[in-house]
Amino acid sequence: MKRALIFVITGVVIAGLAYYAFTHQNIERVEHLKGELAKLEAQNQALANENEKLEETIAALKDDPRLAERRARASGMARSTEVIYQFEEPEAPTPVQALLKVGIDSCELAGKVVPYAELSQALDNLKTQVPGAKLKVSFDEHVDALQRQHVRDAIEVSSFKSANFEDD
Repeated sequence: MKRALIFVITGVVIAGLAYYAFTHQNIERVEHLKGELAKLEAQNQALANENEKLEETIAALKDDPRLAERRARASGMARSTEVIYQFEEPEAPTPVQALLKVGIDSCELAGKVVPYAELSQALDNLKTQVPGAKLKVSFDEHVDALQRQHVRDAIEVSSFKSANFEDD
């Protein structure tokens, strides 16, 4: 009976140790560390490849004068016998305001008399000649509502999509 008791105790101890070993949190930690190690090894390999490329570039710069010259020129360098021209960016165009004076008998667009029938075409021409122009419309006090609407329609049809209207 003593032998059976020792055998059972030994079996329980071995089973307990096996259970502890396979369910302990260190196993999860080991798996986590293995995954992290794989990531770091991949990152290390990528950095090694990048180092190889940089070493090849350094060797090419040392051995190939054309590559060195190309890199120097890209950074803005020139030979002592060369002249470098630098061009400034053009300034933004100053906004221009074109005045359309609307009278009873005629219209005056930017200082030129324009018949009502040709107003849309004249507005398109002005927009083509002065692309950034803004239109300011000034109506004579004697212009009736029908003429005002005709002018507004001509502006709507033309390239000027919006205008600043002023009633005189």
